[in-house]
Amino acid sequence: MKINKLSKFIQNAELADFAPKMYDWYEKSEIKSDTILSSMMKSEKEQGEALLTAFKKQKVVSGLDEADKVRDEAETSFFAVLDGYAAFPIAAKKSAAQKLLEVAQKYRGLTRLPLNKQTAETMSMLSDLAAPELEGAIKELDGVGDLIEKIAAAQEEFRKEEARLVEAKSSSTDNATTLRKKLYSLINDDIIPYLNIASKHAGAEYEELSKKIATEVEKTNLKASVRDKTQKQPK
Repeated sequence: MKINKLSKFIQNAELADFAPKMYDWYEKSEIKSDTILSSMMKSEKEQGEALLTAFKKQKVVSGLDEADKVRDEAETSFFAVLDGYAAFPIAAKKSAAQKLLEVAQKYRGLTRLPLNKQTAETMSMLSDLAAPELEGAIKELDGVGDLIEKIAAAQEEFRKEEARLVEAKSSSTDNATTLRKKLYSLINDDIIPYLNIASKHAGAEYEELSKKIATEVEKTNLKASVRDKTQKQPK
């Protein structure tokens, strides 16, 4: 059974999913004595693992962006609520808001700062707002205490995602795009053509492996084709 080549529309996640399946089928086959195929499959395994690591790193970056978005929303809401209370017609509410703004005002606009600077300023603001003399003002304003807690929680989640990103960067030197090109070329230009020739001329063991890979290639290519057509449809 002839193996078609992987579609050019295949995504990093799909290739990272395809590669270990291909290697596992090879490992369970009876053709590991083939030194040429063995060398190519060893490279395929190593490159597939590297791509998966790099892809996970990309997901961590996405997680960091999401954590920053949550933090921005909490901090924006905090200042909006304080501004609202500062214009409140009830003296006690207005006074409490103004007391808090005296402390928080210098941090206004921190969502527009670079991420590392925003982190430092957020920690400083949370420390200032934890002062005992502000406890009464915070209790006076419904929802403000909850918003401060939300900022603190968002800040902690951001720092966790940041730590994950640092760890991910240290574990991978190549980016996912570069790794994808290398693995995609290895599979399409080396392994698949080799197996197509071997399955035709070198015995049933090669044909059995080729059938499994060919079926998975078709499933993966179909998924990529459907997605490409959907994206091209006018909205």
